[in-house]
Amino acid sequence: EALIKDIAKEILLFIKAHPQTSLLLVHGAGSAGHRESKRYGLSAGVYDDKKKQEGVFVCRDLVHEVHRRFCDIFLKEQIPVVSFPTHTVITQRDGKIETVHTKTIQHALDQKQIPVLFGSIVFDELQAMSICSGDAITSALAVRLGAKKIVFASDINGIYTKDPHKYTDAKLIKHISIDDIFLDTNIILEESHNVDVTGGILGKVSSFQHIFKNSSVEKVVLFNGLKK
Repeated sequence: EALIKDIAKEILLFIKAHPQTSLLLVHGAGSAGHRESKRYGLSAGVYDDKKKQEGVFVCRDLVHEVHRRFCDIFLKEQIPVVSFPTHTVITQRDGKIETVHTKTIQHALDQKQIPVLFGSIVFDELQAMSICSGDAITSALAVRLGAKKIVFASDINGIYTKDPHKYTDAKLIKHISIDDIFLDTNIILEESHNVDVTGGILGKVSSFQHIFKNSSVEKVVLFNGLKK
């Protein structure tokens, strides 16, 4: 919570310095959300499995608690965030985003409020319910709302040639085009070293391809959110 408070203070400084810039926030499901999703096997879809349906309520309750705490911290810092529970805005089809209801999100942006969405479990036309990651949400909203820039906070300094948590010879890549990330044989993208049912850094970078091909986004920055 102390880290989120520090991040909120930095965002407040940004808002004051750039009053004309619209801002939208997406946060992850948190470690509890990922652990429970893995325990109940939710990444494979829910369908009519009673045990998985039970897991949906357990997992979603935990994720909503993370979300409530996140928003509370921002509100205490006088940041005008407004909560948009992901399952009320997004539906999926076979684990992929199908529809995004952006009208009320756009209203919030027009009124200088900051919408907050989060990785969660949403209704799915084929799987009953399925996981919708923060990375997928970010990509979908960037396309539909005309975002110019996306910044991802991670626990590493950016994109490396390989996972720096696992390999001491990993090198930080300062600047690279999206095509070169996948073409360069020296770059090894892996799923997270933590419990992450949405693909970790590999999931993020994969979402970049869709963002650059289908939106007005000019730049994506991946940075270390643990540092000021």
